[in-house]
Amino acid sequence: MMVIDEKQKLKLIKFYQSISHWLGIVVLTIGGVVLVGWIFDIQILKSVLPGLVAMKANTAVCFVLSGFTLILLQEKRIGTVQRIIGGIFSFLVLLLGVLTLTEYIFGFNFYIDQLLFKELPDAVLTFSPGRMAANTAFNFFLIGVALLTVSLSRKSKIIFANILVVIVGIVSLLALIGYIFGVSVFYQGIALYTAMALHTAIAFLFIAISIFFIRFDHDSVPVLGAGGTGGAVVRRLLPVIVIVPIVLGLLFRLGEQRGYYNNDFELSFLTTFIIVILMIFFWFNAKNINKNEILQAESILKLEESEKKYREIFNNIQDIFFEVNMNGIVVDISPSIEQITKYKRDDLIGRDIGQLYAKKEERNDILKTLAKIGKVYDVEADFIDKDGAKLTGSMVARLIKNEKGVPLRIVGTIRDVTARRRAEDELKFKNIILDTQQNTSLDGILIVDEEGKIISFNRRFVKMWNITDQVLESKSDELALQSVLDKLVNPEEFLSRVKFLYEHKNEKSREEISLKDGRIFDRYSSPMLSLEKEYLGRVWYFSDVTENRQASSILKKSEEKYAALVENSNDGVLILQDEVIKFANRAMLNMFGLTEERVIGRSFLDFTDEPSKKIAADKYKKRMKGEKIASRTELNLIHSSGRTFSAEINAALIYHEGRPADMATVRDISKAKEIDRMKSEFVAVTSHQLRTPLTGIKWFTELLIKDKKHKLSKEQKDFIQQISVSNERLIRLVDDLLDVSHIETGRKYNVVLKSESLHDVIQEVVDSQNLSAKKKDVKIICPRCREKLIMPIDREKIRQVFSNLVSNAIKYSPAKSVIEIGREKKHEEIIIFIKDHGVGIPKHQQKRVFEKFFRADNVSTTETGTGLGLYIAKAIVEGHGGRIWFESIEKKGTTFYVALPIKNKLI
Repeated sequence: MMVIDEKQKLKLIKFYQSISHWLGIVVLTIGGVVLVGWIFDIQILKSVLPGLVAMKANTAVCFVLSGFTLILLQEKRIGTVQRIIGGIFSFLVLLLGVLTLTEYIFGFNFYIDQLLFKELPDAVLTFSPGRMAANTAFNFFLIGVALLTVSLSRKSKIIFANILVVIVGIVSLLALIGYIFGVSVFYQGIALYTAMALHTAIAFLFIAISIFFIRFDHDSVPVLGAGGTGGAVVRRLLPVIVIVPIVLGLLFRLGEQRGYYNNDFELSFLTTFIIVILMIFFWFNAKNINKNEILQAESILKLEESEKKYREIFNNIQDIFFEVNMNGIVVDISPSIEQITKYKRDDLIGRDIGQLYAKKEERNDILKTLAKIGKVYDVEADFIDKDGAKLTGSMVARLIKNEKGVPLRIVGTIRDVTARRRAEDELKFKNIILDTQQNTSLDGILIVDEEGKIISFNRRFVKMWNITDQVLESKSDELALQSVLDKLVNPEEFLSRVKFLYEHKNEKSREEISLKDGRIFDRYSSPMLSLEKEYLGRVWYFSDVTENRQASSILKKSEEKYAALVENSNDGVLILQDEVIKFANRAMLNMFGLTEERVIGRSFLDFTDEPSKKIAADKYKKRMKGEKIASRTELNLIHSSGRTFSAEINAALIYHEGRPADMATVRDISKAKEIDRMKSEFVAVTSHQLRTPLTGIKWFTELLIKDKKHKLSKEQKDFIQQISVSNERLIRLVDDLLDVSHIETGRKYNVVLKSESLHDVIQEVVDSQNLSAKKKDVKIICPRCREKLIMPIDREKIRQVFSNLVSNAIKYSPAKSVIEIGREKKHEEIIIFIKDHGVGIPKHQQKRVFEKFFRADNVSTTETGTGLGLYIAKAIVEGHGGRIWFESIEKKGTTFYVALPIKNKLI
């Protein structure tokens, strides 16, 4: 049996519907051309050939209406308006047909025959001037009903329309054959009736075919559109059966008229010819059918072999493979279920798979996710074996649908990860203990691996050595070492000792290190060995013993060290009193490009540009009054050459010579800003370069996952899926970096505003985060999420904002807590708030929350993140013309507020 696949079927449907469309245009054209003939009295346009009956004006109008309706009702453009217009035109065709038939049957005259044009009384084969033929009127009645059915009914009613047009086709074919063979009764009926014109019969055939194909699919044309052998045979032979007898009959008729042979010879030879031609067509058709059936048999054999291989894998797979119907009843499950859960396979088939779940809500969450996105990947859930013991399984599942999108069943695998989960929990607990010990220790701790890469450190170490974030992020012990050398009294000895310890891996060491700032560290170093005594790295401990060892010395020499530190500092140092400069160190003088005599005693404002003068004067006055203001300020200072440079100034109130004064450290950040700008450009360029290969990886992995031609193993699919997930993470990181680069250009964040439901966006975010919340035993409530609120927003970017805020709330909320999402309208703004009861944000860090790469000190290192989310969220909200802020109390929770304008201009 020949089978047609879905792609071929769609191609076939498209082909026949295109025929319907073009025939509609042809019918419209025929009617239009005849109307032109009536308008300008061109006889050849009305009757085709001299001596033939003319197509009546009303007939031409009906063809125009029918052709236009056929064009409107094509599936590619049909809509409510098209249905209404098509219904009106169809009704007009039906009405003209009924009225004309009534005139014939009851002898009435509705004065519609010559309403548009007058026809002479002696017109050829015309019963009443201007009146269409009775069989023409009958056809228009059927066509009107058929077109009304198509325009106003569902597909289930199309078969009725097809039955009507078959009758139209028969009547028209009879008329056409009558013209070909000279049988007038076929196109005129009884002699008192007007005859059907030749081009009228042809146009009717075109309409019948067009309506027949207008909804060409398996339901409306069951045999012709079928995918099997029957459909193929009909499509190939139907044109032959219709056309061959007519053509042969015409040829033999012409031969008879010319006297080549008599009627008996014509009939015998015609019969023989038809038999021979049909036999030839049937022979070639049977040959094609046999060929297709051989190919089909080969495909079935290959399918059986594939099924055999699949069943062998199915019976030996270690993971649990399952198939359930939409009610959760097990259709099939692999034998590995017996090893993992102790349930016999036959005991589970036909029963609800829900009996295996330890928590019914986990099953419900998985079903909701499947219903929403059609698949779940690497979702962990707790199961119970036959003895009641708890197991942990990692599930991958997919919702299988038919060609119409109706869900049929769920298939997937469950991998037993109980041992891994226990090991992870134990490791997590040990890491928490270790992290707590490290970060509560008074000693600075640094741990490096065997290659000298930093693998762990505590806050005390960073604080003691003032290591920069850049060095820590590099993970390089060499960079960390170089960054502290300028702090040491004897860096050569320090380097020599470190080199010795790295070369002698089993050596331990303890010595004191003197720093230039006067501190003394007690350093202890020990190798880190495995249970098998294998060298894994080295641990360094640093204790600040300065107060114990040199308390009196530090007190005695504090002023000298302070002076030396200030004088040798790379940063400028100023003391302002009574609004004039009282002291400036060497670095400060170098920044101004002046000698001490030309700086001391002058106003600091003499060295600032105009925009900075007001800022500097205002902050100085407030500090002198004792007001609490930010210590850090950026000002533009002026070099003696006239060059302006950016400076970062950190000021504090001190007492100089017994009176209040302002002490400030000044750092030239011009180069740093330039480097930051270059870094941002580098990140942007690099991110753009990364997107192309990453997109390629994504495309190829999706092709491999969806490839049905080449059968991939489960393990191969898992590997490809892991590549896809990792690639998606990297794409998201690249997108974040591109967003940051865009923001750092100083432009307003680009958003495209459209009327959208804000609460639909929030509900989508809540739905997507529910699984994460469930895992942490956190509940999200949003009482007003179901309400409709249409306003101008960029849907995807606002979704990104709330997804980040809700995700952060889940991360930092304790178990059993509640996250509340609500809204209120204030003036011309909608304010959305997300409130959690988590760890909160330390007060001293709250001003930095919306900075790049910010992470609070009280955040667990196990909580991952780039520190870019809130930075990008702020840019998106401000791009909408809105505001974002927060209220936070440490250890009690945080509430973020997003205010969006209601009347933004749509784009």
